[in-house]
Amino acid sequence: MRIRRAAAWLSALGGLLALAAQAAPPSLGSPAPELRAEPLAGGESQGLADYRGRVVYLDFWATWCAPCRISLPLLDGLRAEYAVRGFEVLGVSLDEERGKALQVVRQLGLRYPTLAAPEPASLLPFGIGQMPSAYLLDRQGRVRYIHQGFRRSDLPTIRSEIEKLLEEKS
Repeated sequence: MRIRRAAAWLSALGGLLALAAQAAPPSLGSPAPELRAEPLAGGESQGLADYRGRVVYLDFWATWCAPCRISLPLLDGLRAEYAVRGFEVLGVSLDEERGKALQVVRQLGLRYPTLAAPEPASLLPFGIGQMPSAYLLDRQGRVRYIHQGFRRSDLPTIRSEIEKLLEEKS
C-alpha cells in the first residue's frame, strides 16, 4: 500500500514537474508565488510571507538529486555567514517521504528551515525545470535571481547576488 501511494505521488510530481518545466518560472522583479508548507520536523506551516524583510534563497531540492547533496551544506554555510545581515535559506524538500529528507538534513547538520513537500500543484507557479531550483527573493518577496541546477563553481555567482540584495536599502 505504501509503495503504491509513493509511486502515485512520484508519478503525479513527475507529471507536474514536466508541466512546470514547460511553464515559465516567475519573472525577475515579480512577487514570488505564495508557498506554504509544514517544516520537515513537523509544526505549524510556514510560508514565504513569514520571511518578508529578509533576503531569502528559496531552494527546491530532493534526496535523489546528486547536485542537491552538494549544494545543501554550501547553502548552510552562506546562511551562517549572512544571517546577521538579514539573509535566510528556506529549503523545500520535494521528497514524499519526510523521514528520508529529514534524515539527510540531520546527517548534513543543516541549520536553516526546511519545509516538507507541499501539494504538487502548488509548485506549478515556480516553473521548476531542473533540480535543484532556487529563487533569490529580495526583502519585499520579489524574485531577483533564478538558479537551476548546481555546481560548486556556481557559488561565487550566488554569493554575489546575495550580497547585492543585502546591500540594497529596504
